[in-house]
Amino acid sequence: MADWLVDTRTRPGTAIMPGEAPHEVYQRLISNDENKAPETIATTLPEDLGLGGIDKRRYYDPAFHRLEVERLWTRTWQMACREEEIPEVGDVVVYDLAEHSFLITRVSPDEIRAYRNACLHRGTRLCDSDTSVRQFRCPFHGFTWSLEGQLSEVPCRWDFPQVEEARFRLPEAKVDRWGGFVFINMDPDASPLADYMGILPDHVSGEHFAGKYIARYFRKVLPANWKACIEAFLEAYHSVETHAWSLGFTNDANAQYDIFPDSPHVTRFMHAFGVQSPHVDRTLTEQQVLEELFKIFWNGEAAPELAPGEKARPFAAALARQRRSAEMGRDYSHYSDAESIDSIEYTLFPNLVLFKGLMVPTVYRFRPNGNDPDSCIFDLYLLLEVPEGEPRPEPAMVFEMGEMSYAELPGLGHFFGTTYDQDTSNLGMQQKGMKTLLQEDLVLGRYQESRLRHFEKMIDQYIARG
Repeated sequence: MADWLVDTRTRPGTAIMPGEAPHEVYQRLISNDENKAPETIATTLPEDLGLGGIDKRRYYDPAFHRLEVERLWTRTWQMACREEEIPEVGDVVVYDLAEHSFLITRVSPDEIRAYRNACLHRGTRLCDSDTSVRQFRCPFHGFTWSLEGQLSEVPCRWDFPQVEEARFRLPEAKVDRWGGFVFINMDPDASPLADYMGILPDHVSGEHFAGKYIARYFRKVLPANWKACIEAFLEAYHSVETHAWSLGFTNDANAQYDIFPDSPHVTRFMHAFGVQSPHVDRTLTEQQVLEELFKIFWNGEAAPELAPGEKARPFAAALARQRRSAEMGRDYSHYSDAESIDSIEYTLFPNLVLFKGLMVPTVYRFRPNGNDPDSCIFDLYLLLEVPEGEPRPEPAMVFEMGEMSYAELPGLGHFFGTTYDQDTSNLGMQQKGMKTLLQEDLVLGRYQESRLRHFEKMIDQYIARG
């Protein structure tokens, strides 16, 4: 640990200036950047949702989970897989959500469908894991469907006069694609994905993700409700306690939180790197900030000496662009300092978390673990750009972590591995603690946890539709 201490009362360094609101600090920081941020980043849209609490029972009550399954998960667009996971005709990814299961299938070079994963005879799952098939054949009695979902074979056909081929097609969910991701929606009357996503494609182009491949793919069952798990990543307020090691080079309490009034399914936070936290008990020199960043983020590498008057943030941003350009054979010199070094996170309701920028190449997906409200499935993707002039690498297969820690995983790195262990270590204790809590409501901060309030508000709106 550095010589400095964490003090939640003092605010040196990147502190709020006189007359400045919390959401304005990040904008002040990036206004001084050498490579200026684009307009989509150089704007702030806070929303004051008041001081009301959140009913703790919604995180563990089986009845509330049932309402979510029936009224939320069956009506929202959710990412089921990446296109590269099903590159050939007949390739299938099995996507499970509570009791629902779908076969995400490439039926032709340019068409992907999502079939209900159940035989129409007596309900047996047609596939139990990702696979590649020429047809869907039930392993129990042999009812068979083509890749296009058409019934093609019924053993002892004479014994099923009530079965009409035209009415015995495999039921489908709606499918759409963006940025190399495949989305499904169980609601036949759902609005198009483009409408649902709102401003997101204007802020993060689909090409940004379409040009990437799955370099690593980790799955872990977390001991907490899916809402508690995703909410742990919707705010940086926890950093002062959970990630105290990073406060020498991040501005946790001054992160910017945005809620877009005309795009309710999308929220954002932006968290600056290369500047100290306002919770550090003294003002660090620029050299000290850089040394903290190198020690923690760049795995203990010795930090170069800054020239007189040189600042840590633009130096680190330029270095990030230089290193990524060399690694990928691409030119990232046009990236802004914010896009080069900051944690810029967008959440697409209900369960997808995307990052824009060079430093955080991850994607998160959270979903219920079957019908257990006390656990969830956390899918962590590491997406990297396809190196210029090289063929697209094969996507990594999902790695089931079991009880492994993130720090043990190959390819994730010291900073991210340790950070995810820190994040997930709290979740089981929170899930248990909510049940022994005497008060009915969880207490949220007005600004730093505003995205959590909006998230729960969106859940309420879906459930209220009946």
